Amino acid sequence: MSRFVFALLAAAAAIAGPAVAQEAKNFNGPFIGGQIGWQQDRQSLDLSTVPPSTVRAKGDGFAYGG
Repeated sequence: MSRFVFALLAAAAAIAGPAVAQEAKNFNGPFIGGQIGWQQDRQSLDLSTVPPSTVRAKGDGFAYGG
């Protein structure tokens, strides 16, 4: 268990290191932005192999954000 915790902490330090080392930049004011798009979801699940049984689901829709 302690090896796992040590590995987890080492990985977190390796990922966070470059973010901490960035230089501070001046704040130039607020930013307002938006995004729009089309989203497609396709999923399938194999329930069993004998007899073969698969469940499929799909959904499309407009995606937006701000």
